[in-house]
Amino acid sequence: MNAPDTHSEPFGQKGVLPFVWPTFVVLCMVGLCTCVLMNWRSWTTWDIVSNTSANRQVSVASVIGRIVVDIYPGGLGADATASSWDFDSRTFETIQDAWPETWKKTLGIEWGDQSARRFGGQQFGFWRLRVRWRTLTLLYALPIAIELVRQIRSWRARAKARALVSAAV
Repeated sequence: MNAPDTHSEPFGQKGVLPFVWPTFVVLCMVGLCTCVLMNWRSWTTWDIVSNTSANRQVSVASVIGRIVVDIYPGGLGADATASSWDFDSRTFETIQDAWPETWKKTLGIEWGDQSARRFGGQQFGFWRLRVRWRTLTLLYALPIAIELVRQIRSWRARAKARALVSAAV
């Protein structure tokens, strides 16, 4: 005798869980396509979005096959009441790669505190995140690959069951 299923919901409902994974996979497909497009674009075009407020400046740039997020404290002299958004897109032929050759660059991700100099020679610190577009592409591709394996196994199991039924007849 089989024990009753205590995890099923009344009236045969399955809840939202069967819809979460497929929705996540579709969103990963959108993210994957976006990463491939941005990786291709970033080798010839520098795109940057920035927000400046009284207590910080955040900039997100796509350049040379990576996305770079910089967070500067203090807003770099911004008005205390103002907050502004800026977008800039520039084409380039060559650009110097300032990311030193390390294991983090090979892996495709690096974060931490940085320091730089402004035009006046004043030293300031900021936080930076660098992620290669190909690393993000691989992360978005992982759930899609898992779903493909699940679907292939399901198709094979159904084909095997149909073969057993047709052999029995």
